[in-house]
Amino acid sequence: MVQSSHSMPMLRVGHRSGSMGMTSGKDRRPMPRLPTPAQSPVAPIPELRGWELPSMERDSMTPKRRDPMMISVGDLKRVLRRQKSDIHSDVLLAQVVSPKSKLDPLLRKKERQEKRHRDADRDRGLNRGERQRLPNTVAVEEPEAVQRTPATPLKLPPTPQPNPRDRALNLARRMSGARADEMDVSSPVAHSVTGPPGKEGMNCDLPEPSKWRRGALIPSVDDCLDRLYTELVPAEDVTRMRVMFSRFAKSGFELSKDDLPEVLRHLHFFLVAADKCHQIAKETTSFDVMDFNDFQDFYERFASYERQALQMKLKRWRPVPPSKFAPPPTEHEKEMQALQHLRSLLRSFGVVCTHSTLVDIRDTAGLKQSQCDNVTALTRFLAAFRASEGFTVNEAELLLKSFEECESDLVNLGPEGRMIKVSELAKGLLNFGGLYCVDHLHALMAQLEGVFKERGHGICIFEFLVHARVLRQMELKEVADHFAALDLDKDGFIRGSDLQALMQPLGFTLLGKELQELQAAKSIVAETKLDFDGALGFVAHVRQRHGFTDAETQECMTTFERFSLGSGEMPTLQVMELLQWMGFKNRVEDVRKMVQQVDFNANGTMDRTEYLRLMRLQKESKLASYRKVYQAMSLGKSALTAELFAQALADVQLHAPPRILDDIFGKLQAEASVSAGLSWETWVAVAEHTRKLIPVENRKQATFSDLELEQLRMAFNLQGFSSGYVSMGELLWMLSDSGMPVNKASGRRDLYVSLDKARKVALESGVPPEDVGRPGSPRVRFYPVVHLVRAFLRNQEQKTYEREEAVMRAVRFSSAEIQELRTLFEKEGKEAQRELWGDEEEATKRSLGSVVRMLCQEARVPINRVILFTSRIGARIKISQKEELYTKIREISAFDPGDVQRGIDFPSFLQLMQWMVDCNFGDINSAAERALNR
Repeated sequence: MVQSSHSMPMLRVGHRSGSMGMTSGKDRRPMPRLPTPAQSPVAPIPELRGWELPSMERDSMTPKRRDPMMISVGDLKRVLRRQKSDIHSDVLLAQVVSPKSKLDPLLRKKERQEKRHRDADRDRGLNRGERQRLPNTVAVEEPEAVQRTPATPLKLPPTPQPNPRDRALNLARRMSGARADEMDVSSPVAHSVTGPPGKEGMNCDLPEPSKWRRGALIPSVDDCLDRLYTELVPAEDVTRMRVMFSRFAKSGFELSKDDLPEVLRHLHFFLVAADKCHQIAKETTSFDVMDFNDFQDFYERFASYERQALQMKLKRWRPVPPSKFAPPPTEHEKEMQALQHLRSLLRSFGVVCTHSTLVDIRDTAGLKQSQCDNVTALTRFLAAFRASEGFTVNEAELLLKSFEECESDLVNLGPEGRMIKVSELAKGLLNFGGLYCVDHLHALMAQLEGVFKERGHGICIFEFLVHARVLRQMELKEVADHFAALDLDKDGFIRGSDLQALMQPLGFTLLGKELQELQAAKSIVAETKLDFDGALGFVAHVRQRHGFTDAETQECMTTFERFSLGSGEMPTLQVMELLQWMGFKNRVEDVRKMVQQVDFNANGTMDRTEYLRLMRLQKESKLASYRKVYQAMSLGKSALTAELFAQALADVQLHAPPRILDDIFGKLQAEASVSAGLSWETWVAVAEHTRKLIPVENRKQATFSDLELEQLRMAFNLQGFSSGYVSMGELLWMLSDSGMPVNKASGRRDLYVSLDKARKVALESGVPPEDVGRPGSPRVRFYPVVHLVRAFLRNQEQKTYEREEAVMRAVRFSSAEIQELRTLFEKEGKEAQRELWGDEEEATKRSLGSVVRMLCQEARVPINRVILFTSRIGARIKISQKEELYTKIREISAFDPGDVQRGIDFPSFLQLMQWMVDCNFGDINSAAERALNR
């Protein structure tokens, strides 16, 4: 073909940068040029050797050299326009697209075999239930030159290649931009792809499947049937491929072969195996990465492989036959057998599905009246399962609602539709899955962390549903695995007595009383037989109740309403106060971690549901410590004495006063025999009863320790008052140096109001009325003062906490680094505080104001200790740099409400360390690297 002076755009087939994904790196060989228009389109094609052209065409080429085939886009379009009548052009077009074309003698033999199969199938006229669409490719016999000998190692069977005509149509659609439904189905290429009307066969008597589409790029059932019957790749399939390709592709827009199995799972292929993926990828390209054209080629090859493998699997798939002696099944039994048949089929693919989902997807596929015992019905069900992503219609609507509630990314008017920010994915999935999917959600987000970090563009509804399906399968498989472990006889059932063991690995250590009440709510007894759906329903019920009885839930909610003040939310410090009121000893940092652990909506506070989840975690932690001590001390086997009982409680951090211990042990001896040991249930009940009694005593003393309470009492009695109370004037004088605003009239008015509130809290905490006094009385007794000091300390802690939160958001240290810096700071602060306040003997001579200042004194590190601390971690501070450091400390401490002369607090310390790292003050960064290397 003679080139014109004005050369047209050229398309190189077989080269890496423009290969269109049609040839592998190994099989690149010179390809023929298209015939000139003067040649007859129906001229007989001479027998060729490999890729050689007829001699008359080869001789007419100028220049005379053999290069990779060059074809202009215009010539390709002219071939497409002539494809209705020009058979020869159609053959050449197929050769352009695929190196294994009809001009290859081996594939010509394959074509004749396919034609014989089709003719024999048409002549037999099989009915629809038996007739299935034959695969477009069959196994090709290897020539004698490559026949294996007994010494040749066995290799995997060759991957069937897509039909060349389908490949031609796919290439034409990619270049022209036309949709699949815009192709002329009357053309030879299109007709060879679609086959006769009805992809499921002429005799298909099944009702039409649902046409409902769940959103942009979400395929319908009919769209999914195309992948299972035809080799045509619709335009929307290409868009879905592009969405997943762009998500997993690395920088440079290339996809690693190692990521192919995960990409195919996201595209909802059923038969994804790593070895098969690598085999087909190796046949597609010899490179370790793929561009999008290579990925399209790989997709078509893998879809062809799965299509044939599924057809073979479904033809061999048979339901379990009923017993010969069993009575004829009823209609309900037939339906249950069909659903069980579908469940077993999905389990063979590693997919877990519930009964309600099976029914919904079966109805969507139009199989409500079908027994699902033939290949066509099973294929239709798999297509419907893929179209629904494994969700019912109601679940899909909830997912769409969760998606709409997420914050949008940049405006997108493309085929993907509305897109949300990557950071909103976890929030949307949590709104749908609930708080008990958090563990699996964290695992899913950890898997996708690198993917989202590399390509952080928005998420469309199609990708959102894909991630929701992956999360749902993670949850269902966890329950299914524990269910299978308890199903010892493998009949698909467990008993009600196994539910306690089922819930244990799921995070619920249910005691006898809790288990009985939860089982009664679901009408379950010990001998009840439960299938997987019944067991899953019980798991959902326990999670809804957080494993608590009605009495426990009511007690928890009463406590929550008390501290949330009716707002329905609690900040961190209120959570700490609540835990202290309940008897848990936690620091602010510990409570902050707890709040982050259950703060599923990431708003920094705790609502009712999150609070119940926290109570469950606290109870599980306590039960674990109870079990550890119970087994270590052999409480179930050895005789229980008062000393052993007190030691066991002390080992689980329950330090009750001797009076309470003697009372509990006496009641235990009267109610149960302790000579042979305690049962597990009895030990837990006694330990929990003790834990609830201890806070009652702690509440009286406003959660101060015994040492702190004694210091307050001695300071209160320091003036020598023996009547048990002081006047209001004397109290103001005693608190003058405490830091409380009592030296102004407004401060004194606030003190009067706060004192009456302290009296009310003391009464509610169990303090006798005679030790509290009347509201408004000028006589002030000891316990109201104790609760007054506690209220003042909480106010100071709130201010400190808010300042710490602001600073931690400003600095760029990680949570682990902040915790490490806090540990070092507190160590230095304790030494400084010991030097400031002296030993405990001197504490007995302090005034009430000094004790209050000591209790509310936050950890501070003097400036000279800051310099010493930086030297310890390896920073080399010169004498000339000390003045610069002093200036920076004074600048940072400008917002510190405390006494800077006594040192800096932790927020100021964090800011100082961030400044030193940023400017590498004293070469501190090199010192940190040396510490890490050690």
